[in-house]
Amino acid sequence: MGVREIQVADTTLVIHELEDVCDSVTGRVLTGSWLWNSSLVLSEWIATQGRLTFDFHDKTSSSEFYGFDFDLVLMSDVFFDMEEMAALAKTLKKVCRKETVVWAASEVRPWTGECLNVLVSEGFGVVEFPSQLGGSIGSGNPFMEEDSLDTFAVFLLLPPNEDSHVAAVCN
Repeated sequence: MGVREIQVADTTLVIHELEDVCDSVTGRVLTGSWLWNSSLVLSEWIATQGRLTFDFHDKTSSSEFYGFDFDLVLMSDVFFDMEEMAALAKTLKKVCRKETVVWAASEVRPWTGECLNVLVSEGFGVVEFPSQLGGSIGSGNPFMEEDSLDTFAVFLLLPPNEDSHVAAVCN
């Protein structure tokens, strides 16, 4: 088991990750079983950039409330498979309402742009905020391994028919 201590804003998180997390029957990796670096990048970016004007007081969150409209959607490392982007767009359209704010962070890979282009073709707007939290050798970044050359970006996704509240989020 690996243990990581990570500072996000003024809080230290202690993460305990299992080394080998696979389904014993199928042998498939359980993708929800560890913390993706992009989720940490998004957390730190929101805390330090001050772009999230969302009151978490008296809010609940669960993926089990499918069919309800959400005020805020946070996504981590979902721009991975271009063939799945139409399904992601369909889901986001179902859960987003006019005022919903959608933030995503992702490691920037060769296919990230292609995935975002599919969302654009589905009517979404995309605003990219490059992250200064990408890893580099000797960067001292607590989110990344010492030899990591990963680059991350934070995205604001604008659901179709989006209007006035976007300007307030971007400023």
